[in-house]
Amino acid sequence: MKPDRYLLILILLLGIALAGCNVEITTTQPPPAGTTPSGGLDIVETVTAPDTPAWSSLGLTGRLVFIAFDQDNQQHVYLLDLETGDLTTVFTPPAGGQPVLLEVAASPDGAQVLLAYAPPVDENAIQFGFADLYLLPSDGSAPPELLLGRADDTETYFNISWPLADTIYFGHYAPTLGELGETIYKSRVERLPLAGDAPAGEPEILAVDASWPRLSRDGSRLAYVTGTNDLVVAEPDGSEAQILIPGATFPAVDAPLFSLDNETLYYSAVETVTPSLSWLDRLTGVRVAAAHNVPSDWWRHPAGDPDSASDKLTNLQEIGLYGDISADGEHIAFISTNGVQVMNADGSGVFRLLDIDATGTVNWIWE
Repeated sequence: MKPDRYLLILILLLGIALAGCNVEITTTQPPPAGTTPSGGLDIVETVTAPDTPAWSSLGLTGRLVFIAFDQDNQQHVYLLDLETGDLTTVFTPPAGGQPVLLEVAASPDGAQVLLAYAPPVDENAIQFGFADLYLLPSDGSAPPELLLGRADDTETYFNISWPLADTIYFGHYAPTLGELGETIYKSRVERLPLAGDAPAGEPEILAVDASWPRLSRDGSRLAYVTGTNDLVVAEPDGSEAQILIPGATFPAVDAPLFSLDNETLYYSAVETVTPSLSWLDRLTGVRVAAAHNVPSDWWRHPAGDPDSASDKLTNLQEIGLYGDISADGEHIAFISTNGVQVMNADGSGVFRLLDIDATGTVNWIWE
């Protein structure tokens, strides 16, 4: 997704008409109204699968952490055990104040979860979905703790990636001053060093007018999307940036993901979009296409060869695609508004694990 579209949606639409969900599961009860992100987490409930999972023949291991809505339109952070089929509710935002969970990323050892989270607002305030970064134990044993807060009310953090224990990568949308002293809003790719559960320094800007940072599992390669829709690969510090797929190739691309050997880059892309701009879109400069909020599919491209053609892997036409790779590199788990799914790395054998309205991101915890 292009950063201006993504963030205008946050600002303009996270008012918020959140989609419903048809999954029928038991989840934790929301904390009492008026509690803060530091309260109301004394219940972590697991829904145990009565039999072996329907996907047991696939030999999947590990856990998936993701955000989804329940049948009451309430967001939760969930953990799905791929071996047992157990679904655990790790965190439920407090009731009241319209809190919004945007995205989730797991630490490499699976012990912690990083949240892009817009906490509850005052009763008379509007929830715009501007997110801070919080840390949460993946077993739900403690409430989220603030890791990186916003300096300005109109900035937000998003597109989080955490494959290295001591560094997190993210998109950061913040106001800056233009040449004439005017306020300009753009997103940029940043990284933050960690020392345990705290920042070990200040965020470092790696790319300006960019979003969707994704570091390879070994930390050796970085992918991101520019404001002109170029899919870029670079060194972990943002240097040696190379356009892998020019912005004119697709109306929009997003959600890049490296294969384990870093030879292949998977991504979500939109092939065609029929322009349909409202007066508000035209007034605010919204571009039509964004891979995350229109029907998209999975593609792959040789990660070091911009002259090669991309291969289309699926014909799903689903909204909100985001994926992660298994420990053996043989499968990709992904989410969309149609559920939590898994496929072979070549795009074959798509299997729906959960019929649930998932949103944001998903991480495959190998441990």
